[in-house]
Amino acid sequence: LKALGVRGIPTVIGFAHGKEILRRIGMQSAQALDILFDSTLNERKPAVMPLAPIDRILRAVGGLALLVIGWIIGQSIILIALGAVLLFSAVYDRCPIYNAIAPRLAAMFHKA
Repeated sequence: LKALGVRGIPTVIGFAHGKEILRRIGMQSAQALDILFDSTLNERKPAVMPLAPIDRILRAVGGLALLVIGWIIGQSIILIALGAVLLFSAVYDRCPIYNAIAPRLAAMFHKA
C-alpha cells in the first residue's frame, strides 16, 4: 500500500508499460469501471470519466447553497458566479452545448 500510495479502499490503478496511467479512489459505477478497464487495456488515459452520483449531488447542493447565500447577503456577484460554476460542474457532461463545444476548444488549445 505504501509503495503504490494507496490511501483509500477501494482504489483502482491502471498501468501501461510499468507506468501508472490512471487512478480512481472510492466506489465506481459499472460504466466507470468499464471505461477504466478499457483504457488500461488500450494503454491510454481515459478521455472522460463520468461523475459518481454522490459527486453530482454534492456539487449541485453546494452550488445551490452558494447561489442562495450570495443572493441573501446582498446579491454578491462573486458567490453567485461561484455557485453557478459549481452547479454547472454537476451536470456539464450531460450538457449538449458543452459536449459540442468542448472538443473544438480542446483542439484549439492543443494547437497553440
